Amino acid sequence: MNIIADRGNSITKIYLFAEDELSSKIEHDSLHLDSLIIPHEWNLANESMNLFVSDVGEGDPDWSAIIPVNGKTLRMDHALILNIEILYQTPETLGHDRIANACAVSTINRGKDSLVIDAGTCLKFDIVKAGTTYLGGSISPGLNMRYEAVANNTSQLPHLKAVEEKIELIGTSTTLAIQSGIQNGMIEEINGITERYRSMYPGISVYLTGGDTEVFATMLKSPIFVAPDLTARGLNEIFKLNLH
Repeated sequence: MNIIADRGNSITKIYLFAEDELSSKIEHDSLHLDSLIIPHEWNLANESMNLFVSDVGEGDPDWSAIIPVNGKTLRMDHALILNIEILYQTPETLGHDRIANACAVSTINRGKDSLVIDAGTCLKFDIVKAGTTYLGGSISPGLNMRYEAVANNTSQLPHLKAVEEKIELIGTSTTLAIQSGIQNGMIEEINGITERYRSMYPGISVYLTGGDTEVFATMLKSPIFVAPDLTARGLNEIFKLNLH
């Protein structure tokens, strides 16, 4: 059994894998990991458990105390054995989530071109050529970051939250105008960049993941595979390659 701990700046996601099968997952506040409680049914003391940590949060918590396991513990690093070749010019700066997503689609879509759209804190596009080679991609502000930028850099505009329902193009109030500009604008950005990749790589498979997956899943041009746990599956693939 493998436990994958994916710690971000605000949320930590803990996943339990039995080989390739995702059995269970929990989410916890990254700032209060000392109060994290692993479900009793995970049987940490009785099962043979390994722990893989991907940590981009501030500080360096004692993971052996947070999640005590009786097997092997590893931390995510770009220098680990991967199932892809990375052609990024600065691999040491490449985010753990981007590497993991690339490794996940390499397994899912082996031998074929894949595009990962990660709609999280930032909006990221990543291309994997022929299921074997990570080329790179792009990074822009994510949905909540855009809302925060509007509120924090003006004196009159309100701080709003993202909504999952369809928003009309013409906003008939300040709230609706901001929502239209941010969310419809982001949809157009995703669709436009995706079409450019499709023109470069005919037949490419497109995967949508990240914390804002539900906001965009039904509003983007098809065909797109919705894969909310893609990063976790990629981390588990990397862990399996480095366990022995």
